[in-house]
Formats: sequence, C-alpha cells, structure tokens
Amino acid sequence: MILGVFIISVLYWMYLYFNTSMVIVFDAVGYEELGRLLLDQGWLAYFKTGPNREPLFSLFIALSMGLANIFQVSYQKIQLILQIILLAASQVLLWQLLVRLKVRVFIISAILLYWAFSPAIVNSAFSLYSEIVTYPCILLSIWFSLDLLTPVTKGSKASYHYLFSGMMWGIVALAFVMVKAVSLLMLWAMGLFIMGVLLLRWLKGQQRSRCVIMAVLIGLGMMHVGVTVFKSFNKHYNGNYTITNRAPFMLYGNVARRIEPHHKDNLKAAIALILGEGVCRSVANDKDCRYWQFMTADGLGTDRLIALNTTISAQQDIDAQLIRETKDMVIEHPLPVVFFGIVEGLKMFFWESTQIGFVVYPAWLTHIYENNIFKSCIRLIISVITGIVVIGFTVWSIRSKQSDKLLLVLMAWVFIFLLTWITVLPRYVFPIVPVYFLMAACWLNQLSVKAGKT
Repeated sequence: MILGVFIISVLYWMYLYFNTSMVIVFDAVGYEELGRLLLDQGWLAYFKTGPNREPLFSLFIALSMGLANIFQVSYQKIQLILQIILLAASQVLLWQLLVRLKVRVFIISAILLYWAFSPAIVNSAFSLYSEIVTYPCILLSIWFSLDLLTPVTKGSKASYHYLFSGMMWGIVALAFVMVKAVSLLMLWAMGLFIMGVLLLRWLKGQQRSRCVIMAVLIGLGMMHVGVTVFKSFNKHYNGNYTITNRAPFMLYGNVARRIEPHHKDNLKAAIALILGEGVCRSVANDKDCRYWQFMTADGLGTDRLIALNTTISAQQDIDAQLIRETKDMVIEHPLPVVFFGIVEGLKMFFWESTQIGFVVYPAWLTHIYENNIFKSCIRLIISVITGIVVIGFTVWSIRSKQSDKLLLVLMAWVFIFLLTWITVLPRYVFPIVPVYFLMAACWLNQLSVKAGKT
C-alpha cells in the first residue's frame, strides 16, 4: 500500500514537472537575485550587501544556477528537480516518523497521499519560495529529538549514538534557522523541553540520562555557535549583529496597525480575512480588506524606518529603536494587540489553498483550482480539521503525558505564537504543516485504537 502511494506521488510530481512553470514575483525575485549574487560574487558580497535574507535557500538557487550553466539549460528546471527531490525526501521522512510513532498503515497511506496531492504543499514545491527547504529540516529535527527522548535503559544504544543524535540535531537546527530565522525560538523551546524531560528522569534516578543531557547541550551549543558566527560576519561586514533585518520593521508595522482606531467595517474585514481574501471581499469593501493585508503593515514599518534613518545612522541602532517603540505600543495598548494577534493566530489553521499562486498549472488543473466550490470547500474543510486536530491532540497529549507527543504540541503552539506578531500569509504556515500531519495521524490512530476496543 505504501509503495503504491510513493509511485503515484512521483508520477504526479513528474507530470507537473513537465507541465508547470514558476512565476518569479515578490519575494521570489529577491531569492533569485541573492542566488545569482552568491554564484557570481560569493559570500563576501552577500555579507557586504547585507543583512540579507536567510542564505540557505538562496545558496540552493546558486547551486541550480551553477548546474544550469554547465548543462546549458534554465536554472528553474534544475531548481524544480531539486525541489521535487526535497518534497519526496520529506514524504519518506514523514512515513518513517509515522512508523516510528506506531501509526497504523491505512492512516499512514492516507496522510502520505494527501501530502502528495495537497494544493498548498505541491505549490510550495513548484514555486521559488524557501518553504520547501523547511520540510526536511523540521522533520529531521523531530527525528533526532525522538532519538534524544528515547529512555536510556540497560542494554540500550551506546552513548555515542546519543552524542551523534545531539550533533545532528544541532546541524539540522542551524540549517533550519538559515532558511527561516523565526524558527530559532521554536528550536530553543524544543531543546529546553528535551533537557527538562531528561533532567526529570535523572532526578528520578535514571543516571544513564546524563550522556543524553550532554548530547542535547552539544546540539544546542552547535546551533548557538553557528548563529553567533553568522551574526558576527554580518556585524563585521555590514555593521548589523543579526541574521536578517526584516523582523524589526515588520513587527513595528503590524503592531502600529493594530493600535490604530478601527471602525465596525474594518473589524469585520479583519475577521473575514481569516477565511480568505475572497470571503473578505464578499462581506467588506476593498479598502478595509487591503488594510489587513501585509502591504499596510510593511508600509507603516517602512515609513518609520525611513523617518529614523534621518536621525540615526547605524542600522543596528535603528532596529533597536523600532523594538523599543514596539514594546511601548504593546504596553500602552495591550487589548488590541492581543485581539488582533488572536485573529492572526487563527489564520495558522487556514494553510490549505489553491490560490497561493506563483505557479502556472496545466489547464485542467487550473480549472479545478479556480472552481469556487472546490477551492472554498477544500480550504474550509482542511482548516476546520486542522483546528480540531491541533486542539484535540493538545488535550490528549497533555492527558497522556507522552514526551514525544508533547514535543509536537510545543512546536505547533510556539510557532503559532511567533507568527501572531506579523501578518500571516498561507505560505508562512508551511514550515509547521508537517507537524500538523504528524498530529493528525497520531490522533486518528489513537481514536481508531480506542474505537477498536469498544
């Protein structure tokens, strides 16, 4: 059954490879430019012109461009092959994790099949956006976390196995940060959670947990050193001790937008936008719907950034001032900040969509994706399922007190919390979607086991 799913998946992806094309717009333009910069001028130029976007995906593009020069083909064709490989590798990792979590075969098959045909997941693999690289990163981080959470008993794996898992966790975590800097806080939360579980076991007399604690410390240390070195290069070459400089002005712009006076129709648009832009425009006017999209927040942040540039010379000092002003706004206006944070947080369940764009599909698939009934139903159904799964799985995991399940809960909620501070677009949710898949499979498995006993 599983083999059949893999074969169908690969055949579908290969069909799309020969019948789709990327659309290079918005952030994809920036990724493409950085890829060419890395290929033509190297890391020195990357740091001197920075701080730039996180480098790993752009390095991936540079690799494709280099291979394209050798084979005299479009780099996009090479890039698509590499991204399909990442999509397939992520499907295999998802399968292995589900087996490891003792999920039944028919549930595994259903989960893997939806992974292969999900409009959002497929779109992420066929467009020039960095989310495709986050899938193997987050799945591997879970894999090595489970290694570290496995109780150490007499006759279990040798100490070097845990040390290896700790080092690999650190490498994968660093790679994840170099794709999405926002993941850094989630990864620290993961590491500290694992440390807490191990310390409790040690206090209960499981002395063999000491070697695993050391392994976790090594992993966290490797991630921290890697991030520090990267920030130091930015500091040396462009004067900014940071990974990327997007966060301060984005954070300022979103908080500034939330504390402005809001009328009834404006609030209605904010809530309606949870369900999607189409729903918003059906119940509110275009101006109010556009107000709650990312352009407004980016505009407010950019305006303040320009104003500060006239009085402060160093970018690092400007970022610090933006953070201070953002904190002041949160302290002075906590209710609207929290309310609209919850509104953005609810969008984290609405990740499935046929309207993400950035890919030209075959005519028959475009016809399906643009069908109002299909696109509305799949978005609503999957979003409701996601919300029920995340909440239900959270309650069950807390009651069961299983550390591997609680780890998934922690990852999901920390990532959701981090994204509530900005404008949530569907593709921003993609890095955590593999966790949603794992949660859904584990919870469905538990329900099926329970049903089988009654």
